[in-house]
Formats: sequence, C-alpha cells, structure tokens
Amino acid sequence: MAALLGVVSATASVPAVINYQGRLTDNTIQQNPVDATVTIEFFVWDAATGGSSLWNETQSVQVVQGLFNVLLGSTTPIPPAVFSGGAQRYLEVHVSGETLTPRQRIAATPFANVAAVADDAGALGGVGAAAYQRRIATPCPAGYSINAVAADGTATCIQGAAGPAGPAGPAGPGLDTGTISGSVTTCLPSFSGILIYVPGRSAVAYTASDGTYLLSYLPEGTYDLEMPGHTTVNGIAVASGQTTAVSTDLRNLSTSVGNCGACGATCSANNITRACVDGSCESGSCASGFMDCNANKRADGCEVNIATASNCGDCGVVCSSNNIPNPTCAGGVCGGTCAAGFTDCNNNKQTDGCEANISNDTSNCGACGVVCSNNHLPTPICNSGECFGNCSPGFSNCNGTFADGCETDLGTDNSNRGFCGNVCGGATPTCSGGVCG
Repeated sequence: MAALLGVVSATASVPAVINYQGRLTDNTIQQNPVDATVTIEFFVWDAATGGSSLWNETQSVQVVQGLFNVLLGSTTPIPPAVFSGGAQRYLEVHVSGETLTPRQRIAATPFANVAAVADDAGALGGVGAAAYQRRIATPCPAGYSINAVAADGTATCIQGAAGPAGPAGPAGPGLDTGTISGSVTTCLPSFSGILIYVPGRSAVAYTASDGTYLLSYLPEGTYDLEMPGHTTVNGIAVASGQTTAVSTDLRNLSTSVGNCGACGATCSANNITRACVDGSCESGSCASGFMDCNANKRADGCEVNIATASNCGDCGVVCSSNNIPNPTCAGGVCGGTCAAGFTDCNNNKQTDGCEANISNDTSNCGACGVVCSNNHLPTPICNSGECFGNCSPGFSNCNGTFADGCETDLGTDNSNRGFCGNVCGGATPTCSGGVCG
C-alpha cells in the first residue's frame, strides 16, 4: 500500500486530525486495485520497530479503485502529548488484520498538535505575565523614536537626527515566474484531494472537488509533476508571466480492469485472469478447465466448465447418451458406463455412445468383434450374447460352439457318422453318405 500523510491546517485552534491518503492493492502478481469497504487500524508508535504504541483507532474505510482518504483522529482523538518533545513517531497500518510493513515515519507537520498548548505558556523566558510590557497605545510619528513607555501604554517620543543617505545597492537579478493551471479527471466520485507537487521544489497543491489546481511562482523552466499513486507528467514548460494549462486523465480506460473502456465498466473475474487491452476485456486468460463460450469475457468471464458432458473439452462438444444412462467427461474425453447388453465397439462415446447391442448383434455377439459364423449356417442368430442357428442339411455343430458355424459334415466324418459322436469302427474306418465302410 502506498500512502501519504497530509498537512495539518494552520488555524486559530489547532485541529487534532491528520489527513492520510493511500492506495491499496491485492496480493496478486497483478497488484489489482482494491474496490471495497475495508476495516483499517492505525497505530502511532515511538520506534520504527518494537517500542510502545502511543495511540490507535479503527475505521471502516471505503476504497475506490485502490484509493482512499481518511482523517486520523476522527474516531479516537490524538492527544497533543503524542507529538510533544520533538521525538520521532511512526505510523503502522493494519488492513483487515494484515500488518503492512515497514512502519512509516511521520513528517514534522503533525507535531504542530502540541502548539494548541505552548510548553511554557505560564511564563515567557521566565518572566511572568504580570511583568509583560503593555502594548503601546499611540505610536510615534515619522522621524521620531520611542524614548519611554508608561504603564498605560503611552509612549514618550523624541526626534532623532537624520542619518546620511546610504549608497544605492546593485540591481537585483529579478525573479521571473509563471503558473501551472491544471485539471485532473478520474473515475472517482470526487476529484478532490489528489496531491500534486514539483520534485525538488516547495510547489505543492491538492485538487479541488472539480479536479483543478494551481502551482504558482515557478521560475521559468521545464518541470515534471508528481501525482503519488497515480502518474507523473513530464516536460511542462513554464514562461515568465504566463500560465501553462495542463490536463491529466487518470481514468486509464485502456488498461484498467475496473474501468475498461468506461468508468465502472469492470472486467469479470469469473474463472479468468483479467486483462484490459485497448478498453476490451477479451484478452483475459481462462483458468484451466474453463472456456469463454459466449464470447463475452466482460460480462461473465470464462463461464463454461469444459469437463462436463455438455461441453467436453471444448464449447458445445456434447457426449452422447445413447445407451449410456450417465455420460461423463474426463480430460476432454467422453465416457460413462454402458447400459446392460450394450458396449462401445467403435471407441467413440461422444458421437454414438454405446452403439453395439452385444445381446443380439451377430457381428458383436457377447463382445465386440465376435461374429457369428455362417459356415453351413444359412441364418446365424445371436441371442443373449450367444451364437445360434439351424445347420444346413447333412451338417451339425459337434464342437459345442457356433463360432465356426456347423463345422461337421455328418456324411463324411468318421467320428460323427450321421450324428455327432457316432464313430465308425474297423481297422480303416470310413464314412460316406453317412454310412461306415
């Protein structure tokens, strides 16, 4: 947090408050300006580290685009004794419980609080008030000097002799000066209280409520203006007897994520690292697993979770629910458990889910790629994941599986004469036409 201690006004009654301005950002790499109401505690210490706390107060502070302005002492008055004796004092700030370091040394001006009651008010140089010289009631006329003063203030005047005329002094170099008349535009509700100064010179001003300010009595030359926490304006030429007009726009509408393109036009922080480029929020980077599917990062950032079945890996990529009761998405790939009797044989659950019915599909009977054979089986059938069918005349399924159809020729197979398991006997058994020879 960057901050400035303001100047305490010199009035007949010394104010017991100190103007304090600051700029507050978050703890991200981007250092985004805070825009919220926060609780801030202020402490005055007698040492840069350690030491004793001499005063503290807590305020609820409105921070607008990172900027705030408070009056220290407006909640808990600051006793004049805090700044008495000329000792160094340090300001410590706690924001929502977080201590900002290091402590800031308080400049000389706030010590003017002690002027409300002078240290030696009871005596002047050891002389009591009763012995003070009364005010002169009537001054002496020109050419006369005071010889004596009565108790009632009446002066006794005597005329003195005229002294010799002194020599004329050399001509002075003169001091030709000019003025900077400036105006500041911001996105804040009020333009007042912004500090402007010329580095290395006692030329300091604060903006009025309309954002205007004046820096007068500047010798001819070229100057830079500092606006702490805001910007630096370089190369302002000042001429003798002339006023230089300076207009400064602090709105930063091109790159401010809180005022992107217009005051108050905020870039959404929804699943996105915000960025404002040329007044547009569209350059922000989506968080992993999210995408901007409606092309509007200003309104809702990266609004779509691409790890869902309705946007799997990309906008609009929908996982099929064909024979999948609960489609899923993981790593941009559609998944899910197939319904009973179905499976995914083409390895593409996004397009057609579990497309294969392994209960009755003769090309995927019981499992992917299991084809019911038509070997001497004119019409293969798959039922409950098993191949079946009626064999051609003279053929049979003797090995117990229809994976190879009706593989046995009952008319020529010596081990299956006429029917499965009927073996032809003899030394050289043969089978022809279903008859052993």
